Amino acid sequence: MEGSQKRGLLRRSLRAQLTVVVCLISLITGICGGVYTFMTVRSETERFIDDELGQIAAIVINYDMLIPKRWEGPRHLHERAFMLGLRRQGMGMGMGRGMQLHMREAQRSAEAAEEQVLPSLSDISRRGYDIVIAPLIGRAGDAVFIPISVADGYYTVLMSEERVRVRVASKLNGQRFVVARPLDPIEEISADALRISLVEFLLLFIFYMTAAVTAVNVLFKRINLVASVIKQRSEEDLSPISEKSMGRPLPSELDAFVEALNGMFGRIEDNMRAKQRFIADAAHEMRTPLTALSLQAENLLSEKLSPELALKVKTLQQGIRREQQLMNSLLTLARLQNKTEPALAPVSVQEVFIELLEELGPIADEKDIDFGLASECAYTLKLPRMEFKTVMYNFAANALKYTPAGGQVDLGCSYDPASGVFVSFVQDNGPGIDPAALTLIFEPFFRVKGDREKEQGTGLGLAIAKAAAERMGAQLKLRNREQGGLRAELCCVLKSKQTD
Repeated sequence: MEGSQKRGLLRRSLRAQLTVVVCLISLITGICGGVYTFMTVRSETERFIDDELGQIAAIVINYDMLIPKRWEGPRHLHERAFMLGLRRQGMGMGMGRGMQLHMREAQRSAEAAEEQVLPSLSDISRRGYDIVIAPLIGRAGDAVFIPISVADGYYTVLMSEERVRVRVASKLNGQRFVVARPLDPIEEISADALRISLVEFLLLFIFYMTAAVTAVNVLFKRINLVASVIKQRSEEDLSPISEKSMGRPLPSELDAFVEALNGMFGRIEDNMRAKQRFIADAAHEMRTPLTALSLQAENLLSEKLSPELALKVKTLQQGIRREQQLMNSLLTLARLQNKTEPALAPVSVQEVFIELLEELGPIADEKDIDFGLASECAYTLKLPRMEFKTVMYNFAANALKYTPAGGQVDLGCSYDPASGVFVSFVQDNGPGIDPAALTLIFEPFFRVKGDREKEQGTGLGLAIAKAAAERMGAQLKLRNREQGGLRAELCCVLKSKQTD
């Protein structure tokens, strides 16, 4: 399964396809170049041989070199050989037997002389000569026959399974002759050129393929860097993609893609702003009738009502208060989702924590929860106070809501002046959160147990905390403690810091 997925990724990969195309082009180009080199070397070699044969023929003609006119030994060569044999053997021998003996010896001597003196095209194959100059008329038994009527020029003949290049020419006195040489050197030179070309191409192809793969990977790395920078953006960051925002030049091939993304980001941001305006407007409009209903419920309770009717009015008041809390939470969420930069001011962390203890103390007292500070928090830091308090308030309120009676909820913080890292936390010894729900807990209206949740709430507390943290440029972390309970952290790096 994994192998098939990898093959599918390779088939869809532009980088792999581009690498294959570049390598195929180089392979085809190299093969064509090798064939062209082979054909060029072969043609040039043949032309060189023709020029060589033509120059030799011109020398024979211009210098009137002697060439035998017919395939006979020198005149009376057999007779001189016969008389020489007689003198060597003496005249005392029998005439018949001596005549036969010396006739055979004279014939062998004539043949040997003829073999030594008279050239032939067959000397190329018989003697291994590179160049032969011979009469046009061949002798009996030659491996090739050239007609006497053939026109002057260049010919390629096959002799003893060997290709031979022949130049037929005529001397000024009309005597015709041939200059020939074998074509095997051409084949060897061409084959050597082809082998050298293939070896060079193989080495160059290996180098070229390596360079092509490296170059493609390096070029596509820029695209991967662009993707990684976009991936690191927060989900609320819908600003246009540009060289300034990316911190590096963008490849021109991505211009159309980036333009399409920027257009989509713009439409999404417009839709989100319209949704936020709608929520804020709806929440604002609902506050007035809810306030009127609350006043009417209080007026009803001031009247003399039966116990049953008074209980119903109190239940109505609780519902109205929940709706008012929901409207206030929606307005707070819409305000925090505004993209404006929050104002920084020196904030005493300890004072903010004391305010939280005072505001949420009644809830802790009602459930008999030990609610206090877990560490020294005497820091004065430059923070957006409202956003910081909103995050810690929702953390603490959420912890007090789900921590059972008799439990413990602590506020604490730590600060490293060297790195500017500030961590503020709320921890409890309650039931914690299902690990599967940790990634969804910051979604608006999300509740761990859904409709089965016993604790009352709007489901917006942690969503508001997340929006406030994003305005601060901070991160929120939730994790279950090993000893039980939940720890919620606000982590940020302060650009401007001052401590007490």
